[in-house]
Amino acid sequence: MTMMQMKTRVLGLVMAAGLVTTPALATPPALDRVSTDTPIIIGIKSMTEFSGDLQMWAKAVLPPEASMQMAMVDQMLSLPGLDADGSAAIALTFPDGMGSGPVPTLILPAADYGAFVEAMQGNPADGIAALNMMGDTMYAKDLGNGFMALSPEMGLVESFSGEAGQTAGHKARMGARGTAAADGADLFVIVDVESMRPLLEEGLDEMKSNMEMAAMMGGDAAAAQIDTITSVADAVVADARTVVVGLGLDDAGVWLDFAGQFAEGSDTGEIFAEAGNSTPLLGAIPNTDYIMAFAVDLSNPGIQSLMAEAAELNKGMGFSVNTGDMMKHATGQSMVMGTTPGLFAGGLFSNTVQFTASDDPEALFSAMKTSMNKMNGQSQEGMIFNTTFEENTGEAGGKSLSSWGVALEADPNHENAMATSMALSQMTMLFGGQAGPSGYTTTTDNGLVSTFSKNSKLMEKVLTGDDSMANNEMLKNAATHLPADRTAEFYLNIKGVLDMVGPMMAMFAPGTDLGDLPEQMSPIAIGLSTGGNGMHARVFLPGDVLEFAGAMAQQFGGDGDWEDVEDEPDSRPRF
Repeated sequence: MTMMQMKTRVLGLVMAAGLVTTPALATPPALDRVSTDTPIIIGIKSMTEFSGDLQMWAKAVLPPEASMQMAMVDQMLSLPGLDADGSAAIALTFPDGMGSGPVPTLILPAADYGAFVEAMQGNPADGIAALNMMGDTMYAKDLGNGFMALSPEMGLVESFSGEAGQTAGHKARMGARGTAAADGADLFVIVDVESMRPLLEEGLDEMKSNMEMAAMMGGDAAAAQIDTITSVADAVVADARTVVVGLGLDDAGVWLDFAGQFAEGSDTGEIFAEAGNSTPLLGAIPNTDYIMAFAVDLSNPGIQSLMAEAAELNKGMGFSVNTGDMMKHATGQSMVMGTTPGLFAGGLFSNTVQFTASDDPEALFSAMKTSMNKMNGQSQEGMIFNTTFEENTGEAGGKSLSSWGVALEADPNHENAMATSMALSQMTMLFGGQAGPSGYTTTTDNGLVSTFSKNSKLMEKVLTGDDSMANNEMLKNAATHLPADRTAEFYLNIKGVLDMVGPMMAMFAPGTDLGDLPEQMSPIAIGLSTGGNGMHARVFLPGDVLEFAGAMAQQFGGDGDWEDVEDEPDSRPRF
């Protein structure tokens, strides 16, 4: 029996521990039996429900032969003695040191401990029962009150107390954001960074070595970016206390969670010290057919400093103006990229609107003007920035408009001139007639509005319209699956992308016609919540997008090769 087969069977047994009756938004009772100093814990809140939802989406997205392999879970759910209405957890420890790999201790719900042990050919009268788990030996003991512990190492079972009363400690170390991630997930992993730090630092050192090689090949700009990235990684590993990763499923879709709790008073903890409120910023951008939309609350001092550092890092490196000074006057930002019927003909950004909230809009406007003028004629990494900023060049919604623009060209005296020229030749597809963005801008009572094309009708719509992205029903539905009190949120409208790309695919790639698309599709949604020195990020994949992706995969992917998980002729439990 291989180690991989053993792991597969152990995980299958864990999935068999159904947790139907555990209330939603609550950590599973099995977690209450796991010590808070455990390096890694896997919690399963409702395994029967989780298994059902997982198989439902597998059938919708994966080929039939792939989803059929998950049917083995149903067989595991009928194991004698297991409580299908209980909760489960796995405690992963390193009894032989970090270099030896983790060993699991399973905390499973027991409706009848004796019946379970006898079904596994063990003796319930033994203090530690030896079980025959499909040819491998597992050791078990009764923890009482509806739980039992199992492990492939007898010593771990003997030393596992399973004492109740650990939940409060887990919530304290996860923090409010980590607890929210665990509560909202069907399956979650808690990593104690304190005990795992030596292993994380070893991985970080390896990452740094690889990045140093990349920096040598990428020049000074790449070296500066990589140095910033490694500095951030150092700070995160040093300041983090607990990490939570989660997976959730329901009829509406699938979501992935990532949360972290950082030391109070640490640099990273200060970034996430306060909560945010990004959603109202969506009310400043127009409700339109769109590709993507986002909003971020910059009023939090920690987030504001982080964005300022990011702006400094990207200074002169991308295709946007230097926003470092502007960030000092910004309290929030939102943007919507509308669809363009002509696809790339008029520029992908031609229907894009950006709003920057500020307590002093005139100071923000002045900072933008100064930044644009300072950038004009600068050359960085083989690229010359030709910028313009002209006031009173148009009117819309009773407001005077100013024009801004960034035209990029290759620096003939730079060693990357040829590569830069080739890259810039593709930029007109993004911004229209020139290699770089341009548009109108004006102040409002609450901030600065900018378009990414000189489209006065679009600006008129923004300034006089009362229908905003905050009213978009599909976006609002997706937002209900994101964490509350968001500091940032992002929405990618796959329908908008398909509406633009589909006709081109049908024209230039016969046989790849997407057919009749749904009238509406929910956007993929990403949300970030902060507060209490912690953060909670979630990616929500809506069901209609998953179903469409599955249909397209079957239409264009052909038959796949799916091998059986179990390579033995009879993988049924031996009871």
